[in-house]
Amino acid sequence: MTRTASSIPTTMRALVQRGYGTSDVLAEQTRPVPTPRRGDVLVRVEAMSPDAGTIHLLAGRPLMVRPAVGWRTPRQPIPGLALAGHVVAVGEGVTTIAVGDRVAGSGVGALADYAIAPARKLALVPAAVSARSSRSTRRSPEPT
Repeated sequence: MTRTASSIPTTMRALVQRGYGTSDVLAEQTRPVPTPRRGDVLVRVEAMSPDAGTIHLLAGRPLMVRPAVGWRTPRQPIPGLALAGHVVAVGEGVTTIAVGDRVAGSGVGALADYAIAPARKLALVPAAVSARSSRSTRRSPEPT
């Protein structure tokens, strides 16, 4: 069962990637807010960082990654991996993070108002640390 905050909208603003290249392939669109699955959380994004992975995926380089991420357009249309913000919904099985927690780490679609992130790839952010500062430190994913 998913636990959620009371005021999650049904749509959000997002920068959607229409192809590969530079920032000229991004366009703002209204998209549905994603729903967290088992082990995931929904984060209201307050800060994101254009890390190296996001830059490479935006460019579609190296070309050998395209079979995995999409030949002409990316399968994941909203780029962005590194994020910080508040948890607004928690998927089934998540016990380490709760609705209302401030977090930073790696997710999917961070160039949007809301993004999905595996709970295991997030760290709690102390109240004294700003979202912007917390996003300047990347947490490496744990081995699976």
